Amino acid sequence: MNMRLFVIGVCGTLMSGVARLGVDLGFEVIGIDQAFNPPVSDALAEMKIQLIEHYPNKVVVNDSDLVVVGNKVSRSLPLIQFLIANQVKLYSAPEWLECFVLRKRSVIAVAGCHGKTSTSAMVAHLLSELGEDCGYLIAGALCSGKPAAHLGSSKYFVIEADEYDSAFFDKRPKFMHYWPSHLILGKIEFDHADIYDDFSDVLKQYKYLLRLLPEGANVVSQDLPLALCDQINAFSLKHHRVASNKIDYPLSIKGAFNQTNAALAIQLVHALGFKRGLCEQLICTFKGVKRRCEQVYNNKVEVLDDHAHHPTALNSLLDSFDHQRIHLVYHPATHTQKLDVHIAQTIKALNRVEFPMVLLPKAHALKTAVYEQASIRVLHEVALIDSIMQQVEEGDKIIFATPYQLTDLMTSLIEQLEKKYCELL
Repeated sequence: MNMRLFVIGVCGTLMSGVARLGVDLGFEVIGIDQAFNPPVSDALAEMKIQLIEHYPNKVVVNDSDLVVVGNKVSRSLPLIQFLIANQVKLYSAPEWLECFVLRKRSVIAVAGCHGKTSTSAMVAHLLSELGEDCGYLIAGALCSGKPAAHLGSSKYFVIEADEYDSAFFDKRPKFMHYWPSHLILGKIEFDHADIYDDFSDVLKQYKYLLRLLPEGANVVSQDLPLALCDQINAFSLKHHRVASNKIDYPLSIKGAFNQTNAALAIQLVHALGFKRGLCEQLICTFKGVKRRCEQVYNNKVEVLDDHAHHPTALNSLLDSFDHQRIHLVYHPATHTQKLDVHIAQTIKALNRVEFPMVLLPKAHALKTAVYEQASIRVLHEVALIDSIMQQVEEGDKIIFATPYQLTDLMTSLIEQLEKKYCELL
C-alpha cells in the first residue's frame, strides 16, 4: 500500500500544488476542503485523487501517513483538534516541500511583493524550453494548460516564495523553508498588515532569507533596499541588477509590468549559464498566467481580470494602458486591503481612470466615506453591474483588480454586455 498524504485545505493554490507533487512522488493523496469549485476542482479531478468535501470531525491516520495543513486552516477546526489530541505530526506546506521535494535540488526562489507568480512561471518556461525537465510550483493557473506544479527530473526546482506565514502552528515566512540556491527579488514593500507591524518588520524577513543562500548564489533584482545590498556583500552573493527601463521584448502577453518580470527571469537563467539571446527569443513564447492582465471578454467592450491588490500593482497595471475610458473595479479583499493600510496611495491610483469603483468585500473596515469624497463609487455586486452598464460605451475597457477570482460577477456582467450589444445589431 502506498503512503497516504492528507492535504487539508487542498483548494488553495499552494495546497493544490502540494497535492500534485504528492501524486508525482507516489503518495496516495487525499484532499480535504470545505467546498470544491472550478477551476481548482477541475484541476484536482484531473489528478484522480480522493476528495473529501466539508471538513470531517476526524480521519483515520496511520503511522506511515503524512498530514499537510494549509495556512488558511483554522486551529479551531474540529478535525485539527482531533489530530492534535492524537499527537499526529502536522506539516505546513512549506515544511513538507522542504522535506520531501526541495532537499538536494537547486532551488530557484522568486520572492518580493509583486510579480512572483508570472516571474516564476517565466523561469520554469525558459528552463523547460532549454531542455531542462525542471520542477516547479506556481501559485496560479498557467495559460499554456500545463499543470501549476511539476516534480521534474532535472536538478532545478522553481518555486514562488512569499513572506506570508506558513500555518497556524508555523508562523515563519514560507520562503524560510525553501533554502534557495538562487533568488529573484522583486520590489519589496509593506504588505500583510495582519502579521507584520511595518516595512522594517517585512524587511527583516528578507534579511533572514538572504542568510540562507550559499556563497556565490545568484541574486537578481531590479531595486533593493540598502540593508539587503549590505547582506549580499557580506555573504559573497552574486548580485545582478536589471534595468527595466531599457527593455522592450515582443511578449505575447499583456501588461507593461511583464517586461520587468521577463527581464528578471532572463537574467537569472542567463546567470545559470544559458545563452541570453536564446532566452530572449524563448520568453516571447511564454503564454502567461491566468488572472494577470488576462482578457476574459472582447466584443465591443474589453473585460480584463488582474490579481492587483497593492497600489504599486494597480499603477503598474494601469501603466499598460493609455485608454482613458477605463472602468476599474477594485476589490479590497486581503487583510491589508480591508484595513485600508494604503488608502491614500490606493485612491491616487484609482483616480487615474475615468470610472473608478470599489466593490465592497465581506467583513471589512474600509473608510468608505473617504473613497466617496474622492469621487470613487463604493458598491455592492448588483449595484456595481448596474452602474457599469449605465455608463459603458463601445470601445471601453472594464478592468477587475482583485486578489480573488470573481467568476460569478464577471459572468453576470458579460451576459449583460452580450445582451446590450446583441440588441444593437
